[in-house]
Amino acid sequence: MKILVVEDDKKLGGFLRKGLEAQGFVVDFCDNPWTVGYNGTNPFAQVTNSNYGGNPCVLQFSRGTANLADSTITTANGINATGNAGYIEFYIKTANLITNTGWAMQLNAGSGFVTRTNDLTGSVHNWQLYHYNLQSAELVSNLLLRFEFAGGGNTNKIYLDQISVVGTTGGGSCTTTAPPMTEFTGGKFRRFPPARP
Repeated sequence: MKILVVEDDKKLGGFLRKGLEAQGFVVDFCDNPWTVGYNGTNPFAQVTNSNYGGNPCVLQFSRGTANLADSTITTANGINATGNAGYIEFYIKTANLITNTGWAMQLNAGSGFVTRTNDLTGSVHNWQLYHYNLQSAELVSNLLLRFEFAGGGNTNKIYLDQISVVGTTGGGSCTTTAPPMTEFTGGKFRRFPPARP
């Protein structure tokens, strides 16, 4: 079985890789950063409002503009999504949205980004699981993932957590948990500011 390890700590990732390979697994290692794009003031922050225990931090989108293309996060490198089948899951929580605000999840399998699921109705809800089954043309070794956000209100918030890409090959499956978000500033990647309570 093939397993993809995604860990932003290269030393820990290497340790996990060695242990899994010792057990007979074929292991790919990914420390894939995210890039952040926005117009105006940065609408993104890492905050402590997580869906699950463990790492309490989530991505928060706040305010922004009404244009989806103005506020984006995108994987900086492709994700290996090869296999017989696969899917993407993530959790979203919203607060104080208004009509025509929300988010979109897009994929690029090599021909440009295509929206695969979204909610632009201004729907307000607690943590909700979203699931998308990858199409056969998206089971590629260099899949890019992007989220776009539309806001504009003074108090609107969208929280994103637990992004996973799951692929199956043969009789097994592997789960890729997307890495922490980073910001591209001045030609360099950096982590989001420390979490705010």
